[in-house]
Amino acid sequence: MNLSTVGYRPAMVTINGEYMGIHNIRSKVNEAYVSQSFDIPEGVFDMIEQGDYAEVGDLTAYNYLPEVLN
Repeated sequence: MNLSTVGYRPAMVTINGEYMGIHNIRSKVNEAYVSQSFDIPEGVFDMIEQGDYAEVGDLTAYNYLPEVLN
């Protein structure tokens, strides 16, 4: 499968000398990431979060999808 993955690196975090655990530092998945990774111009795609929030674009095509699939 041709799946996209986001790079990450584990990092030990301390604040004022107090150990806060190991956190995964990763690339931010945003409009620029999708545009560069998949060679899609910005502004022509939608990024939907949890099915009810459009981080980029809108929900119009997403909400139309169930009608097309039936």
